[in-house]
Amino acid sequence: MPNPGYGSACRPPVKTPPEIVAKLHDVTQKALQMPAVIERLERLGVEPELMSVERFGNFVQDDLARTVQLAKDANIAPVD
Repeated sequence: MPNPGYGSACRPPVKTPPEIVAKLHDVTQKALQMPAVIERLERLGVEPELMSVERFGNFVQDDLARTVQLAKDANIAPVD
């Protein structure tokens, strides 16, 4: 069973041109569908979830918002 509280992703720098992000997305999606990659990830207990660039952006924003709220609820103050 996958751990829903953990994620990992390829994240280019913030100001990466959209055409480069699209190319990275395409080759990553293709790699994650290769039998050898699937087999290796399965052995590691990883279940990749293929997402569009937009969906991944929303996922990251939602995850950050949940993390910030969790820290606020736990009275954890940000540190510079």
